[in-house]
Amino acid sequence: MNKLLIFIFVSLMFLSCKSDKNKKQLIKKESSSEKVEALIKTTTENIKSKSKTEHEIGTQNKTEQKEAIVIVKNKSDYSEKFINGLKKMNGFGDFELTDNLLILKNKDTIEFPNKPEINKQIVLTAIKENLAIALKIKRINQVSIEYIIEMTEFGKSSFKSNGIAEISSGFFLGSESDTYEATGTSYFSTSYQNENDECYTYIRLGTQDGNSCLLGKIIKNCNGKIKDIDLENFPTLREK
Repeated sequence: MNKLLIFIFVSLMFLSCKSDKNKKQLIKKESSSEKVEALIKTTTENIKSKSKTEHEIGTQNKTEQKEAIVIVKNKSDYSEKFINGLKKMNGFGDFELTDNLLILKNKDTIEFPNKPEINKQIVLTAIKENLAIALKIKRINQVSIEYIIEMTEFGKSSFKSNGIAEISSGFFLGSESDTYEATGTSYFSTSYQNENDECYTYIRLGTQDGNSCLLGKIIKNCNGKIKDIDLENFPTLREK
């Protein structure tokens, strides 16, 4: 009888242990399943979030890349580079180019410089110490000039360059100002530029009030053996 009781007791204990083990395995299995489901949920949300972000960025880029409309009366009056530059300035609305006028969408009107006259060749010169510079220019349309720059350093070397320089598409955002050393007075000037790799040429032209004589300043590098020219180390060139 006692042996039978002992056998029943041991059997019940074994069944209880096995049940607890199965229960623990079930709990562990459920826990792993929950982790997998949580991981899948998180991954799905991340994918949706990334997709939404990429869509928003794409939409923003498309908005930023939208070009301004430029209505041109006569394309020969302007350079292609100038017109393309206006198209990229989409924060100002549309533009209209008519003769010597730039008209913004809100009907603000800006005049292009009227000096030098179109197709008129002008020569400006200046000298400082042993360096002389002659600048020959001809405005070929409302925004571009052809130029020839001749530099002569007496007893040393000479240099000559030529090209086409243009007004920046954003010229209407602000005027340049230079000072004529001979009078000590300032005048408004327009900057024409030609950039090629590491070389640059800036030609700033203007006139003083009450004087039709054209004045010019040069900012230029890549001058052979002659030093770089800037606003400080060489004086104002004056129309001959």
